[in-house]
Formats: sequence, C-alpha cells, structure tokens
Amino acid sequence: MDYRVPSPLAYVCRPMLLCAAALCLPAVTAAAQTAPVEPPATPAITITRPLAVQPPAKPVTRRQRLQAEDAFLKGSELLDKDQPEQAQKQFERAAALDPEKQQYSLATAIAREDVVTALVRKSQVMRSTGDTTGADALLASAAKIDPQNQLVTEHQPSASAPQIEILPNTVASNGKLQTLAPPLALAPDATRQSFHFRADAHEMVRRILLAYGLRTQFTPDVPSASVRIDIDNVTFAEIRPILSQLTGAFFVPLEEKTSLVVKESRENHDQYDHLSVETVYMPGFTTEQMTDASNLLRQVLEIEHVTVNAASGTMSIRTTPAMMRIANYELADLLDGGSEVLLEMKVYSVTRSNARNIGFAAATSLSAFNLYTEEQQILNQYSSQIQTAIANGLIPANTSPIAILGYLLSSGLLSGNSLASSQILGTFGGGITYTGISASTLPTFNFGMNSSEAKQLDQVQLRIGDRQTATFRAGTKYPIITASYSSGISSSALSGLTSAQLAAYGLTSASASSLTSASIPQIQYEDLGLTLKTVPTVLRSGNVSLSVDLKIEALAGSALNGIPVLASRTLTSQITVAPGDTAVLVSSMSKQESRAVSGLPGLAELPGFQSLTSDDTKNLDTTELVISITPRIVREGKSRIASVPLVFPRSATAEARGDD
Repeated sequence: MDYRVPSPLAYVCRPMLLCAAALCLPAVTAAAQTAPVEPPATPAITITRPLAVQPPAKPVTRRQRLQAEDAFLKGSELLDKDQPEQAQKQFERAAALDPEKQQYSLATAIAREDVVTALVRKSQVMRSTGDTTGADALLASAAKIDPQNQLVTEHQPSASAPQIEILPNTVASNGKLQTLAPPLALAPDATRQSFHFRADAHEMVRRILLAYGLRTQFTPDVPSASVRIDIDNVTFAEIRPILSQLTGAFFVPLEEKTSLVVKESRENHDQYDHLSVETVYMPGFTTEQMTDASNLLRQVLEIEHVTVNAASGTMSIRTTPAMMRIANYELADLLDGGSEVLLEMKVYSVTRSNARNIGFAAATSLSAFNLYTEEQQILNQYSSQIQTAIANGLIPANTSPIAILGYLLSSGLLSGNSLASSQILGTFGGGITYTGISASTLPTFNFGMNSSEAKQLDQVQLRIGDRQTATFRAGTKYPIITASYSSGISSSALSGLTSAQLAAYGLTSASASSLTSASIPQIQYEDLGLTLKTVPTVLRSGNVSLSVDLKIEALAGSALNGIPVLASRTLTSQITVAPGDTAVLVSSMSKQESRAVSGLPGLAELPGFQSLTSDDTKNLDTTELVISITPRIVREGKSRIASVPLVFPRSATAEARGDD
C-alpha cells in the first residue's frame, strides 16, 4: 500500500485533465457518427433493442478527494492496530468518495481478507472447544462478507460428507449380509405357575418345563431319584435354580423352546455349555501388563481359553456368556484407567549464622632485650656494608652508631631484627642497661559482628497413578573412591632381576628402569540432594494413603581415611491424608553455639572487666528444615466390584435320601 499524501500540484492538474477529457469527448462522438457504415453482404433480419443510457459520472470534487484521503489514512492506522473491521469501513468510504483511485479498492480487499481470516481462526478455536454452533455462525458471517473466499470454502462443513453408520455384526454369505444371531437362550412363557406333587426327577422336570411351554431332553447320566416340590406363583427364572438344586442338573438351550437337561459336573459344563468369543482391544498396554491381565482371568475367574496377541494389542476370551460379563467387568477398570494423584511437596530450609567478636585483646607474651647489645651485634653483622657505604659517600664519616642504625633501617637491612620490629612497646634504663620491651602481638580492640541468613524453598509436583511407584531425585552425583589397584609392576620390583630374567618377560634393562606403577581407583557415585520414593493409594473413603521413603544426603565436610563423610536424613513412613490437606513429614531444627574468651588471667574473670580486659568470640549456627506434602486427586477412577456366584451341588447322601 502507498500511504503517501498526494502533493498540492495533483489537486491543480487533475481538474485540468478532466476538462480536457470533457472537450475531446464530443469530437470523438461526432467522428463516430460521420463514419461510413458498409452495408451487409447478405440481407438479414435484425431485432434492435433500446440501449440503456448510462448517466454521466459526476466528477469528484476536491473536497471528496481530501475526505477520501483522510479516510484512507484512518483505515491504514486501524489496520496497523489490528482492527481490520473498522479499517475496512474506512477504506470502503474512501473508495465511495473517490472511485477513480484503485488504491482504495485494493486496500478494501486486503482489509476484507483480514476480517475473513480472523473470523475463520475464531471459528476453529470454538470448534476445538466443542462449540460447533458458534463456529458455524462465525463461518456464516465470513461467507456473507466474502462468499468466494477459498479459505471460507475449505473450512465450511461439507453437506455431502459421508456419514459414519454403525452397522451390526455381519458376515458375508453368498454375497448377502446376514446379521449374527444373539446367544441362544430359552424363551419360556411369561406366566406364573404353582406346583404341588411328588415324582421322579425326570417326570418333575418334564411337567414343570411343559407348564412354561418348553420341551425337554435328558442325557443318560441325569439321576432319576424321587423328589417332591411345593411352590406357588413362580416364574421360570425363579424356579430354574430350584430345579437345578433338586435334580443336580443344569439346563442347556437347544432351541428357544427346547432344553437339554445335563448332570451337574465340571466335565459336562466344559462339553455342553455354550461359549462366547470376544476380542478386547487394550491400547497402551505393555506385554507384561497384558500377561498379568490374562493371568487374572485364568487364575481368579478360571477362564481357560484366553489368548494374548501383544503385536496387535488384543486379548481374545472364550467362555460362557455369564462369565464373559464378569470378565468384562474386571477388565473395565484396567481399560478405563485408575485414579491419578498429584503430589505437591515443599521443602523449607532456613540457615542462620551469627558471629560476634567484641572486647580487648591484650598481648599474650612480652620479651625484653638490651638495646646496647643489640646495637653492637647489628654493627658487627653489617660492618662490611657500612664500610662500603662510607667509602661511597652514602654515610658520612664520623657518624654516630645510632645514625648508622637509622641508615641501615631505612635501607631495609634490619627488617627481621628486634629493633626494626613494630611491636616494641617501650624502653627503660640508660647506657649499658638501656632495655626495650616488645610484644608478640600488639593489643587490639575488636568490635566485629557477622550475621548471615539463607532461605531455600524447593517445590516439587509429581503426578502418579494409583498404586504406582514414583521416584524423584534432585541434586548431584558425587564420586567416592571405594578401592584402588595397581596397573602393573614398577621398576623397583624388577631391580633384582638379571638380564636373562628380564628377557623372559620381554623387557630390557632400559625398558625395565622406565616402568611405573599407576594407581587406578574404583569410584562409586552417591546421590547427593533429595530423593523421594512414594506410592499413593486411593482408598474407597476418598482419602489417599501414601507410602513415603524420603532421603536427604549431603557432604558433612570431613573425611575418614580419605573417604568423605556423608550427612544423611532418612524418613520412611505410611500416612493417610485427605485430598487437599497438607501433612508435615519432617520438622527438625539443629543449633550449634560456640564461645571463646581470651584475656588476662584474673581480670578477664571479674564482673565488669570482661570487655576491657578480654576478647569474647561467639558463634551461633541454626538450621531449620520443614517438609510438607499435599495430595490432590486429579483423576478419579471407577471403583468396581464384581461378584461371582458360587453354586453348591447337593451331596451324594442327600441325593440318595431324596431330601427336598
């Protein structure tokens, strides 16, 4: 886009060009009217229609041009501020005021494109959040603004898109689709009956099933002992388990109205029970997890036919329909996923150190020396240097011994001598007995205090599955040498061997003398810092049971036989916390205090003289540690309990006796 404002010369030239165009227009029209028209080669019948006369366009005034340019500039500013809708209105106003300038029409198209793009983007965001109605409304608004926009056409839902239709389970047979039949089951009459008679088992079962419209067939092994029944107003579903207990048999449907009566035994169930086959898709399961699930079905539910295909992530189960429902109930919790717990752990550590040194530090030892003797020793020791300095004119002749000592002291030769020491407290006496007193350290007054405080907060968030083990480590790995061994034989070990013996090892005297033995260490890396192992369990009450194993390890600052000593804090606990509540796992405080007093004996112990006659040094170090943990249930799994019915067959004694 061109955002430049036209120059004033353009406003003067454009009316002149319009006037010239108006003067030339009649001449062109007249020339067109006087031009000869050749007759057609063959006569033809033509139907003439009146031409629509277009009204002459009104010339754009200077005021309109200025207004159009102002609207264009406002639209450009709005477009820079990411307001395409308002910018489009300004560009349209500019194009309406000055239609001759194509720049305004181009700017209008660009702004319209920005508006449509923004509406399409908002519609996609709303569609991703599930608001399909709002997304379609925004796309409709975009299509109303620019129906031919390709971006709008691509994002509009197609009415001719194929619809997904869920078909029933079918198999192909002779080119036709046949619906798979449901599991075969008996269809007795929905009536209530009463029975009061005594007969053998076969006759009783036949008469009762016939009352509900069912036919009966028996296997040869069904016992036919005499039994009696007295029951009123029952349906077939209610009397069926009673018949199984009385006769020691179970019913297998052959057709909807025909039942096969088979003696109750494990072998007969395996032979006559109708089995269903189901393939369960287990996405995201590892081979080990699928194996554990199949073992659950085999060992707990005693389903023998379970096949695992780890490559496709499926498990095929073949069992009775009743047991299939229980197996699905047990696998539902595995497929839906269990609960998930978010653990928020915070470690607060505060370390304070306070050191104070206040008081008078007196000299602990004094020494006296004779100045005359010290002077003579210095003059005798540096006599050659003194003579050289006098000969060179550095020291004038007939200089006193005290002045010579001054020259030597200024030259730096007496830096280690008692006379040059700055720790001379004073002198006394005169002549040969002139004596000086020096101290090991000069007395000082101490007014020192050093205090430091360090605070540390570690916050850890762990998302863990129910009954899953999670391990979190934060810190460093520190190498510790546990052992070392020599890399070979050194030259000292071969010093006593002859040349022939060295040759047996492939060595010469020169190569044997250069052998060195290197010590190679064995290193074990120790985790320093924080190590947390936890296993959360979501209880049926809604609380969270946590098995916590916490370890904090650091260097103690000392070593034993070259091996560093580690300071360790360990916590192993089993706690139960309500979701959202905070439990404090560790709250410990360590305090170390030391004090040292140095001063003059006797005076340093008198009340009121400690600060004047002694130096008091006091150190106080405290460390506080608090560890808290807060569990939150972020995903709640479904708690299911499947019950498996147990059928206890009649004993052989009861069968023989014919008890009811």
